[in-house]
Amino acid sequence: VPELFVISGNDDALDEEDNALPRALLEPIRQHVQAYDERAPLSEIIQVLNERFGTEFVEEDRLFFEQIKARACSNDRVVRAAGANPFDKFALGIRGLVEELMIERMGENDRIVTRYVSDEAFRGSAFPLLARAIFDAVHVQQAVGAPDDAPEAVSR
Repeated sequence: VPELFVISGNDDALDEEDNALPRALLEPIRQHVQAYDERAPLSEIIQVLNERFGTEFVEEDRLFFEQIKARACSNDRVVRAAGANPFDKFALGIRGLVEELMIERMGENDRIVTRYVSDEAFRGSAFPLLARAIFDAVHVQQAVGAPDDAPEAVSR
């Protein structure tokens, strides 16, 4: 008999109603929902901005919004506001915080780039790690059959 549990609530609890599903069936659904939750809304932001404002934001730009979302989700004030308010009031309440987070993130990115360019020791530590991460990511993409364009020559 497969192990059953409720879709929402305590994973270990058994649901005596008809909405209990076997764990083996529910896990792929959870993974799909999680992947959708993480990517779709932020990809939608990029698509909407590109269509409305003629921008040409790409996947890398989505990561900026991902950073803002992650920061906001770890903020106690945001978590409390989300739990205590409907969406419209929540959105009004965090507008200023999101703007602060964007400015903060912009400053942090600027500090990283400035430090990387000007500090040889920093660059010497960061570059090998970044190069390895890029190298490994490219190999993973190739291994899983991700679409690959003609590789660009690396030049200095």
